[in-house]
Amino acid sequence: MIEEMESDIAGRCACGEIEYHVISKPLAMFNCHCGDCQKASGGTFVSVALFNEKDLIIHSGYPRYFRSYGETGRWTDRGFCQNCGTPLFAKGEIAPGLISIKPGMLICI
Repeated sequence: MIEEMESDIAGRCACGEIEYHVISKPLAMFNCHCGDCQKASGGTFVSVALFNEKDLIIHSGYPRYFRSYGETGRWTDRGFCQNCGTPLFAKGEIAPGLISIKPGMLICI
C-alpha cells in the first residue's frame, strides 16, 4: 500500500489550528501494541505512519509535546494540538530522527 501513496501528504488537527505536510512517503506503517501506546490511545494499539522528521513541514500552529517513559525506560514525546487536543505526532529515544504521524490524519495532495 505504501508504494501507491503520493509523495506529498498533508494533515491537520480537528480544529484546523495545526496544518502540516510531509514531503516523502512513509518509511513504514504499523500498529504498536506496547503498554505505553495503549495508555496513550485508550485502546489496544496505536496506528503509526513513520517518516523522517526532517520531511515534516508545519505550516500553522505549534504542537505541544508530552514526554512519557515506557516500560523499557525510554522516552516518547507525543505531540498534540493545544486547542482541540487532537493527537498528531510522536517521536522517541528509540528512533532518533524519525517521527510518527497518526495515519487517520493524513490525506494525499
